[in-house]
Amino acid sequence: MKQFELKQGDEDNLAGKVVVYARGPQHGVCQETDDPSRPATYFALFASTAPSDLERVIQSEIQNPMVREVLSDLVEEFEMDCEDSPVELYALPLVLAAEGHALKLGADVLFVGEYRCMGETLEALRLGLSFYHLQLSRGMDGHLHADPTLVEAPSERLPTYREIGNNAFKEHLMRTYFVPLMSAAAMGNDRLREKISGELLSFFDGAPYTKDVQRFCAYVQSSGTSPSVSVVTAWINKIVAVQLQDFEQAQALNNELETLRAK
Repeated sequence: MKQFELKQGDEDNLAGKVVVYARGPQHGVCQETDDPSRPATYFALFASTAPSDLERVIQSEIQNPMVREVLSDLVEEFEMDCEDSPVELYALPLVLAAEGHALKLGADVLFVGEYRCMGETLEALRLGLSFYHLQLSRGMDGHLHADPTLVEAPSERLPTYREIGNNAFKEHLMRTYFVPLMSAAAMGNDRLREKISGELLSFFDGAPYTKDVQRFCAYVQSSGTSPSVSVVTAWINKIVAVQLQDFEQAQALNNELETLRAK
């Protein structure tokens, strides 16, 4: 199964509205088992280029107040990121009564995987919505299936890891490298995947953890069209933790990576 699976819609003609959903832990409480029969909750983000579409969607109450807050924060952060984009998406968080309900909202439907913990679920939803936004932006510009490696490179030199402030570090990685990498993988565009990997390695040139970045790029290159969102998320967070010198968190994430990749 692809980590990003377009269950409804035409990738050549995206609708401009989407339900991005994941199978997460019941009520947002972390589960101890990967058993597919375990109780679960379908968390979703409904997003559209037209704000009026949001008014037509009936929201189910999100029972867990902490989950409700973090989902709302995710939506707010995403909409702020879209403000400088030529294509704006407006979003709201949902809990689906059943998986099939996603198909009844008159929108493209993007499934982003199954997760035991809420943190993984949120990161998958964030990546999925960013992935859709990237694809939609390219489509509206007429470049959805154009080879982005042939686009003329910007004249300005790209910044390196030393030049990005800690507060903006993760967001810069997500927007500039990780989401485009996931998009290239999902499209099966190996040439673009290699190009972005090369730019990511250049960004980290001279960093004391360059080998870890190299291992990440090798993982994405070898994962076909379905790199694991959980693995990618853990790797992103580990790299950020090392950059911020939070070595305890980095070690915990390294242990998590070893567990995830052993599955």
